[in-house]
Amino acid sequence: MKKKLTLIGVFIFTLSLINAQTPNYTPTNGLKGWWPFTGNANDVSVNGNNGTVNVATLTNDRFNSTNNAYSFNGTTSFISTNYAGILGSNARAVSFWAKSTFSTTIMSAVAWGNNNTATRYNCMFNYGAPGVTVDGGNGAITYSGTNTFDNNWHHYVYQFSNPILNQVQVYQDGVLLTLITASYAPTNTLVTTTGFNVHFGRIVYSSGDLFYNGSIDDIGIWDRVLTNCEILELYHASHTIINITSSTDSICRGQTLLLNASGANTYTWNTNSNSSSISVNPSITTVYTVSGTSTLTGCSNTNSITIIVSDCTGLKNYSIDNTNVNIYPNPNNGSFYIITKETTEMTLVNMLGQTINKMSLKENSDRIEIKGLAEGIYFIVGETNKSEWRKKIVVSK
Repeated sequence: MKKKLTLIGVFIFTLSLINAQTPNYTPTNGLKGWWPFTGNANDVSVNGNNGTVNVATLTNDRFNSTNNAYSFNGTTSFISTNYAGILGSNARAVSFWAKSTFSTTIMSAVAWGNNNTATRYNCMFNYGAPGVTVDGGNGAITYSGTNTFDNNWHHYVYQFSNPILNQVQVYQDGVLLTLITASYAPTNTLVTTTGFNVHFGRIVYSSGDLFYNGSIDDIGIWDRVLTNCEILELYHASHTIINITSSTDSICRGQTLLLNASGANTYTWNTNSNSSSISVNPSITTVYTVSGTSTLTGCSNTNSITIIVSDCTGLKNYSIDNTNVNIYPNPNNGSFYIITKETTEMTLVNMLGQTINKMSLKENSDRIEIKGLAEGIYFIVGETNKSEWRKKIVVSK
C-alpha cells in the first residue's frame, strides 16, 4: 500500500471533438446513409456516402436551427452523392423531412436508378394530382396527404419489402397514406438498376430533369423496411431508452434496495409491479427486468439489472452510500484512489467481511492509492464522528 499526501482539488481538463452523428432515434440496423445537413451534405453514417452541393443553400431546420437544412430553388439546385442506392427488387426505406408550397409542380425529393420502366426509385410529389408520389419509372402512384404544401415541415417515409409499385408504403407524419388520387401502371414490379446515383432535390431525366422547390432535411436510407415504432420515433425525434438506477448492485442478504426506472411513461417489472420504482429484498442473486412504453410513440423497450446477494459474514449493515467520499476508478483493475471530505477511518473488506486493509484519511487532505487487489467485489467500510457507511468496489482485470 502506498500513502500520499496531496491537495484534494484535482482539476481534469478534457478536450472533446464533437462531430455530427446519427441521433439516438435513428435506426442503425440496415442504415446505408444519414444526411443531417448540419452545415454540409455529408453522410454521417459509417458508410461515408457524402453529398456534393449544387446551388442549394443552407437554411433553418424544423427546430429553427440555422444552417441545418437545405433549400432548393426548383430549377437548378440539387445535391448529388457517390452512392448508387439500393438496387434490384431489394427491400428499402427512405425517410426525410420536407416543406414546400408548390402543389402543382412535379417535384423529386430523393431519387436514384434509371429511366426505363420500373428501374428507378423516386420519392416525389404531385404526379397527376397534388400529393405524395412514389415513382418507379413509367409508373407512379400519388396519395393524398394532409396539409402537404402548407410551408410547414412534414416527415415522409417511402418503403417496401414487396417490390410491386402499389405495395410501396408511403407515410406522412407517422401515418400510412391510403387514399390514391392518381395512378399509372400501379402493378409494375420495381427492379432498380444503375443509372444515376442518389440525388436529393432532383431526378436525372432524359427529357428534362425534375427539381424540388422547397426545403429538405434529415434524409435516411435503409436496406430494409422500418417498423411502425421506428417510423414514429423518427417523426417525434424520440427514442425509448429504459434506464435502471440503484445505489448499488451488490447487497448483503437481508438488505432492501430501491430500483428506479426512467425513460418511459409506463412500466412493467418482472415482479408484476407497474411502478417506476420498486423496493426489493432478494435472498439470492436476482435479475430484475423492466419494460417501459412511451405514450408519445407507443414504442417500448426493456432493461435489466442483476442484484448480487452475499452473506457478508462479519460485515455490519452500514448505510450503502456517502456523498462525501469519492472512489475512482470504479470498477477498476485493482488500483484505485479514495478521496474524502472529512476525517475518516476506513477498512477494506472482501465479500466475506474479512479485513484486507485498514487506513485513515484526514479531512480534505489525504489520498490513498491501493494496488494489487485480486479480481472480485470488495467494500470500503468507513466511520466518521457523524456516520458509518460502506461503498462497493469492483475489481476486474
